Amino acid sequence: MKISVCIVAYNHARYIEDCLASVVGQQVDVDLEILVGDDCSSDDTRKIISSYAERYPKVVHPVFHEKNVGGSQNYRTLIGLSSGDYIAHLDGDDYWLPGKLAAQLAFARQHPDSVAIYSNAIVINDSGQLIARFNSCIPDEFDLSFLVAKGNFLNASSMLYRAEYKQLLLGLSGETVDYLFHILFASRGRLGYVNRDLVAYRRHSATSISSAMPQALLSQYWEAMMQASAFGVDVPALRQCMQLYCHSLIVFSLKQGRLGELAHKFAKMRRECRAFSYGLVLRVLIKMPLRVFRTIWRSANLRLLGDTLVVLYRR
Repeated sequence: MKISVCIVAYNHARYIEDCLASVVGQQVDVDLEILVGDDCSSDDTRKIISSYAERYPKVVHPVFHEKNVGGSQNYRTLIGLSSGDYIAHLDGDDYWLPGKLAAQLAFARQHPDSVAIYSNAIVINDSGQLIARFNSCIPDEFDLSFLVAKGNFLNASSMLYRAEYKQLLLGLSGETVDYLFHILFASRGRLGYVNRDLVAYRRHSATSISSAMPQALLSQYWEAMMQASAFGVDVPALRQCMQLYCHSLIVFSLKQGRLGELAHKFAKMRRECRAFSYGLVLRVLIKMPLRVFRTIWRSANLRLLGDTLVVLYRR
């Protein structure tokens, strides 16, 4: 049995060594194949990857793109080359904690019906300091409806899936959000979750995931939701996801000074999604002050207690 680890990197010279070291240091009773795709970095990322390939020639296999192909195509190239029974995803600026693969492999063996397995993660800043925990407690197994209702709460760098399902991802094109991956997997069966911190997720100050989604991510997130709708996910779950999406859309529009565009966007959403309603938007607006208060309250508690970690995705 073999696990293919697919690492996507772009200008990750500051982080890629920690990433690679965390993978080669995993203790598992199966073979490892580490595919590292560099998307034509302009820093020393490629040099560091090459040094690891020289040290571990039978395990680490570089894939160097001569021009930028984008993160999604970089990843599709890697999984197309993979030969393992399982495929694990890892971003080049994140790293795994000891025992990550062993814990997920044990879960996969105990739950042969699980399509993909995820885990919790610690959140670190650019300097590697611990600043948060990724999730609150999640059920050990869940289905598509739960995933859609709760939104994109899964950490992509914790993702381990059975290789028989990689065609679901190879059939995609263009840039895609990882939420679509999770939805595609959940359309084929149950997803598993190990409630342990097995990944270190790096939260960059310039790309804070607690801020409003960029426009491109909003569009990709919408496409993922529409794919879930096409799979026939129940309307109550879709409405819950729609509320999360509308909140992000409103925050983004407010920060960009583009509130005037919302009427057009809401009209488009009403045409395309059976779960959308203007009453739903009203409920989102009513709840926004409460969400702001909760954020301030948690930040205040964090400062007072000191050792209490904030949770990024409380579901």
